Amino acid sequence: FLDYQEEWFKENSLGPRQVSAMKNFLRDAELINEKKKLTELAKILAKLKEKNSSLVWQVVWVNLCLNSGLFRWYSQNVSWGRAYTKKELQKELMEDTGISERTARNATNSLFGTLDKSPLGKWFGEKVSKNTYVKKGLENPNLFAVAYSLYKLLEREGIERLTVEDLYTSLQSGPYKHFGLSRRSLEKILRSLKDEKLLSVDLVADLDNIFLYPELSSLKVLEVALRRL
Repeated sequence: FLDYQEEWFKENSLGPRQVSAMKNFLRDAELINEKKKLTELAKILAKLKEKNSSLVWQVVWVNLCLNSGLFRWYSQNVSWGRAYTKKELQKELMEDTGISERTARNATNSLFGTLDKSPLGKWFGEKVSKNTYVKKGLENPNLFAVAYSLYKLLEREGIERLTVEDLYTSLQSGPYKHFGLSRRSLEKILRSLKDEKLLSVDLVADLDNIFLYPELSSLKVLEVALRRL
């Protein structure tokens, strides 16, 4: 899609239902708006794709976890390192949300379809046998994807100051929920982001404060990435 952009809607090999599903995916990923027009994010990612495609997919994953009810549920309720089957996940989705068996089955098929047919699967839901998947996580995500995730917290919830502990305990969004990296890896990335002047941190002794800059945004973080990569 990022290669053909809006022309993709005129020339593709998908059927009507598949096109409709793709539109929903692109909206949740924040690549198109309600009028099927390319977003500023999509224009930036189209340029970044040539430099670092993994970063592009990590940004897409963050947005899916924020905007799609299904992916948000998966990011918040399925623990890192866990092995599971489709039927197990379907049952849990029904219990947590109260949706019907048919709706849950369609939802989990959509989830696994995305994981199976994109690079996202190897990080966030790898198929290890015929019926079993493992939510492995990404120990070393791109530092700009981590910054993007943090600034989405600022934009969505107005959080300018937080702690590393918050990300692993009370918050239902942010780098740990999105990527599953260890605290040690996160702190290393935070120090690198401080060097890039994308945030400020106090990671000494018993302090673990993170300070985000209100003048920055998730898009500006990616603009910095374009210049650095």
